[in-house]
Amino acid sequence: MKLGILAIHVNKPDAVSHNSLLGASMPGVYRHLFDEAGAASRPATVKRGVTYMQTDAYSAPTAPFNLRSSEMATMAVDKLLMPMRADAEKVHAILHAQCTIDQQILSSTCLRIQHDHFPNAQLAMSLGQVGTAGVGTAFQLARHRFLQDGSDGMICVSASDKWIAPYVRRYPGLVTYGDAAAACLLSAAPNGSYVADVLATAAISRPLSFDFWLAPHDVRMRSVVDVAVNAIRNLLLSDGVDEDGSIDSLIDGVIGDVYEPEVCAYIAAEIGLSDHMILSTSMKSHASSAAPLAAISQGVELAQATGRTMHFIVWTASISGHAAAMLIRCHPNAASVQGTWLCG
Repeated sequence: MKLGILAIHVNKPDAVSHNSLLGASMPGVYRHLFDEAGAASRPATVKRGVTYMQTDAYSAPTAPFNLRSSEMATMAVDKLLMPMRADAEKVHAILHAQCTIDQQILSSTCLRIQHDHFPNAQLAMSLGQVGTAGVGTAFQLARHRFLQDGSDGMICVSASDKWIAPYVRRYPGLVTYGDAAAACLLSAAPNGSYVADVLATAAISRPLSFDFWLAPHDVRMRSVVDVAVNAIRNLLLSDGVDEDGSIDSLIDGVIGDVYEPEVCAYIAAEIGLSDHMILSTSMKSHASSAAPLAAISQGVELAQATGRTMHFIVWTASISGHAAAMLIRCHPNAASVQGTWLCG
């Protein structure tokens, strides 16, 4: 079943300079991670009570101190709906992806979105424990939901993350995570008018066979490359494409997470892509759970700029061993209205 994206919005806070490997230091937030019971949920390299680890200066999108990740998510949905408010009542399910947790650990972001925007939705679910690769899983769940209930309504998929100590924001030579939020509206109506189509999706989970926090850099990087490559290969097989075929002739480019260029080069080489197929991005840091929606938004912008329908492989891979890949068809008739892409 093809999923149609009716609208998509991505919101990245302004970049802020940092010189700590960890997320923002916020007194009183995530205190449970410094208790004995929370030790297993805290990176092994971050000792009890530590909220700052010195590193060279870098910049990353950073949400204001008092803006929670749940608020970032509901604000992204609000901006998504602004040009098409009347359609909100057609949303029957909310799927929210997150890697980090809200500053108020007992809060539920999916229920916050339901309360603020879709009070009549029948389902609200948050997807965690898959690292930053939750959107791919959300798309698969959305497809199953449409198949089961045959609804001609919509599903809202959102994602947001805010990095707070003791969680690690930056892994030098591999990835830097930025705070971000994004949302899209999905439909399965066969004759709908969409900004993009999700033609196929593959998601994989590979438990790590090593301690990521203590592993050397090359082992960490190899892990990300392997899980991304496997997700892309599974995608191509699910779409009936021979692994030995020419991928270049099937797609217009590949848009993936913002890792260091070396990671992207290895992935391209292993799936048989020429260098020009890896599309660059203006983003300087990984958009966390919102990264796949940011990549799709970039594809929509490229299709609109060129005036032709374009096909992209969008991939996302998490350091946790989870990954997803999507075959996305972007249409040239999209228009940007108050920062939201929707059909022109």
